[in-house]
Amino acid sequence: MIRRPPRSTLSSSSAASDVYKRQAIELNDSSSRAYYQRGLLKASIQMYEEAVADYNRSIELDGNNLEAFYSRGESRANLEDFMGAIEDYDKMIEHAQNPALAYKQRGIFKMKIMDYKGAESDLALALDMDNTDKEILYNLGQVKTNLNNFDEAIELLSQALRIDPNYYLAYGTRGGAHIRRNNYRQAIADFDRAITLNNEYKRAYYGRGIAKALSNDYPGSIQDFNRVIELDNQFYQAYYNRAVSKAIQGNHKEALHDYDIIIKADPRNFEAYYNRGISRMNTRDTEGACSDFRRALELGYQPAEPMLRMYCRAN
Repeated sequence: MIRRPPRSTLSSSSAASDVYKRQAIELNDSSSRAYYQRGLLKASIQMYEEAVADYNRSIELDGNNLEAFYSRGESRANLEDFMGAIEDYDKMIEHAQNPALAYKQRGIFKMKIMDYKGAESDLALALDMDNTDKEILYNLGQVKTNLNNFDEAIELLSQALRIDPNYYLAYGTRGGAHIRRNNYRQAIADFDRAITLNNEYKRAYYGRGIAKALSNDYPGSIQDFNRVIELDNQFYQAYYNRAVSKAIQGNHKEALHDYDIIIKADPRNFEAYYNRGISRMNTRDTEGACSDFRRALELGYQPAEPMLRMYCRAN
């Protein structure tokens, strides 16, 4: 049976460092358990590479130490080595008596590398073993959304919310699935609930902004995108969609400012060049507009070609 390793309650990096140094001296260095425990302490202060090295040694000394595989998988995931984490959970699934947790974690890691079919299979197996785990339901709902199975996603996320009515992440993800089903009113209601539960949940504000824009509530969408940018000034999709909403309302000068920010952050964003060209055209900057249409076309955005033919023959 897999036991989740205990999480450290150490209060500071220096205190934890002192503890694991003492452990390294006091424990038998040839012991698999000693390396495993020291790895836990290092992981608790986010020294993940060093923790992985200790787990490696622990596993070399005892290849059946499933706790070491589990913890190494967690540390590898924190290092964004999801393939390595998946390998560790393969081992756990092979040997664990109750592998529900391992299937769940491996499914989450497969989702991180966009192996959605693999994630779907693992999370479905985990759900068969434990249909009361809200995190399994939530993550399987995310996977179904990415596979465009929106009705199934909505049902799974609703099940998670029946288990925990305050699960704001599930409201946010279900809101996204409702958008994909063109159910904008339901989406806004879900995002409203998510924001009530966590008023700093930027993805709920962003999703609600999208739903409002698709419902032709452009002033409301701009308010939500403003809030996203207050929470995260590097959330560039919020700048982009705020610019679109501003441009639709005829506020091209402010839209241009947002497009400038996006293009500075991502100089290959062909849609931003194209839309900035439209806003420049609407502010009578034909030369700047044509420059943007050309750049969009160079980057492969074909809708820019008719704009060049129509407006930029003399430029």
